[in-house]
Amino acid sequence: MTRQKRTEEELRIAILDKICDVGEGVNKTAIANAVRINNTLVTSLLSELVKEKLIKRDGQKNFEITNAGRGWLMIEGMGKEAAGLYVFDSLLKPIQTGEGLEPITS
Repeated sequence: MTRQKRTEEELRIAILDKICDVGEGVNKTAIANAVRINNTLVTSLLSELVKEKLIKRDGQKNFEITNAGRGWLMIEGMGKEAAGLYVFDSLLKPIQTGEGLEPITS
């Protein structure tokens, strides 16, 4: 039985999940073993996640998730439609309707 190939996006989510689960200071080899990918691929994906500021290096060899990474995991978990509706209802709708905005009196 062959294992189904995972997309790059699925691997990125798996990496973020692993780093989030472990907390601070998880190294590249532990991530690769947990996600079941080779060191070359995990190095490439970790570099991308660092550039996107979803994770950061903790010292020379360890990684930790950023608040942006946690937010991205939340969006992935709730689905793009639900996340979009949440952002619209909580942030954009009040701006469009003027709800909660105080008039400027100076």
